[in-house]
Amino acid sequence: MNPSLGGAASASPVIELPIKIPWQQKPKARAPAQVQFASTDAGPDPKLVKAIVRAHVWLGHLSSGQYKSIEDLAVAAGYNAKVIRQGLRLAFLAPTTMESVINGEPSVRLSQIPKLLPLRWRDQHQLFS
Repeated sequence: MNPSLGGAASASPVIELPIKIPWQQKPKARAPAQVQFASTDAGPDPKLVKAIVRAHVWLGHLSSGQYKSIEDLAVAAGYNAKVIRQGLRLAFLAPTTMESVINGEPSVRLSQIPKLLPLRWRDQHQLFS
């Protein structure tokens, strides 16, 4: 045993080898979110349309008092509360943006809508134009 570790001295020699671990810090800066429109012939994004409908259903459940909180709704829907919170943002899309999404002129993809969508319709118009 090694005496420096509190054990008795041993007859075998201790060999120390340095360990090198390559590591490089990843850059933290990200480009600001930008919305890009798909070509007009692509049609509506079915995932986005489904997410908008689901957001309105969830908002209706919360507004009617059927569920007392987002957490209660999340348990009933089988989702994490964070998923419900992020999904609810789609219930507050500007009517003109929602119409464009549903009609596919031009269609916006679900992955292009930022998680922190501004609630003011004027700010949404600036984001999507």
